[in-house]
Amino acid sequence: MSCVVVTGCGKQQRELTFVEGRVTYQGSPVAGGTVRFTPEEVAIGAAQRPATSVTDAEGRYRVKAYRDQAGIPPGDYLVSVMWYEGSMADPASVRHLIPEKYSDASTSGLSASVPKEIRGALKLDFDLK
Repeated sequence: MSCVVVTGCGKQQRELTFVEGRVTYQGSPVAGGTVRFTPEEVAIGAAQRPATSVTDAEGRYRVKAYRDQAGIPPGDYLVSVMWYEGSMADPASVRHLIPEKYSDASTSGLSASVPKEIRGALKLDFDLK
């Protein structure tokens, strides 16, 4: 589903596509992982930072580019998935639960193309190996 959102007093019009899906690693849900969609190019109205979502117990996510609205602007994205135990504040405590290459959009090998016009949500599943 594509949706146009207009905000008041001179703010830009946002065209967003709802994106949701499921992330698995070797067939099992990635529960509590972070999925990031990083725009390949920043267009008018696009978020300049990655759009993120935390997966639920079944590995499902619904990505948001803006705090107040579900969806992301149409375009091409590099995708990354982080799933680890420990704290990034203490790097020595971090243990990655999937191969570390997936945590960086430039090495994950994951991408997504989000079209302008779509009926319903765009479903994008990622089965990591």
